[in-house]
Amino acid sequence: MALLQRTQTLRRTLSGARWLTTAHCQLMARPQSSVDSELLSEVVRPPRAREVPKLSREDLDKRAKIAKEWSRQCMRENNAHMKRIHQVIRERDAALATLKQLSPHLYQQAFVVDPTPFPLELYHPTETPAIPGFEARSSAEDD
Repeated sequence: MALLQRTQTLRRTLSGARWLTTAHCQLMARPQSSVDSELLSEVVRPPRAREVPKLSREDLDKRAKIAKEWSRQCMRENNAHMKRIHQVIRERDAALATLKQLSPHLYQQAFVVDPTPFPLELYHPTETPAIPGFEARSSAEDD
């Protein structure tokens, strides 16, 4: 009974693995001492669709350079994005400071939360282009 419960638990836990069969779950549900770890790893590991190609040292170096350059590019984009965010925050704070000097009442109103929902208007195609040679049935034909 305990083996069946462990099998069901493993099945639920690993439900995303489509290649996992009931036999795999039963093998995994057994006590660890009764299962050879190499056998378990061979059974549980999904089959590879193709062989991993052996890469030359030049190819590995080239891929490492590409990965490093990609990392640098992502870092530059992130830094630029953060810089824009900080600039907007500084401008917002300057505008609020100016508003506080000009009108304390408007400054207080700037922090009041508006509970009305933001107007949402979605535009999507409601008609499709005509299909050449297609004739729609009239409603009289449906009756």
